[in-house]
Formats: sequence, C-alpha cells, structure tokens
Amino acid sequence: MAEDSTGANATDTLVLPARLDTGAAAQLATDLADFQGAHLTLDGAAVTRIGARAVEILRAAAKDWGAAGRSLLVSDPSDDLIEDLRLLGFTPQSLTEPKGAGQ
Repeated sequence: MAEDSTGANATDTLVLPARLDTGAAAQLATDLADFQGAHLTLDGAAVTRIGARAVEILRAAAKDWGAAGRSLLVSDPSDDLIEDLRLLGFTPQSLTEPKGAGQ
C-alpha cells in the first residue's frame, strides 16, 4: 500500500494483477475491502485481461467509494485493459465513476 504525504487526502495505490478474470475476482474484492474508506488509485499497467466479473466488482466499488465521498481512479491503464473495457462498454474513466457507463 503506497500513500502520498497530503495527510487527510492521501491516496493509496492498489497494483492490479495481470489477469482479472473470474478466478481473480474474489481476490480483487478482498484487496479492495482492505482499502475501504481511503482514496484509491488502481494501477492498471500490468493488466493483460479483465473480465465481466472483475468489472462488476470494480463498478460496485466505484459506487461505494462515491457514496463515501472518496475517489477511486484507474492510472496507467495498459492497452489490453483499455481494449477489454471498450469491449465491455467502459473506459478506464467510466469504470470508476460512481454513475458511469452501463447503468
């Protein structure tokens, strides 16, 4: 967990794994729960595959983070992540908007 030095507005970073398929969904949910209540950046540089279940988990997290007044953002999305999200009707930005695409 990385934290910047801005105090109350500090942002933690979760490095996403290469494969965010159905098999990785439960671990993703657990990892996100560890950051509940914090401003969070999801580092998407290593992602080579994201599936619908992981997108559902991230959309639910976006709603939770938004309701809590916290930011949830994707940084440095890989080309594969961008393409998989496009095929599922999202962008890295809309994925983490509290009321983004697909609603």
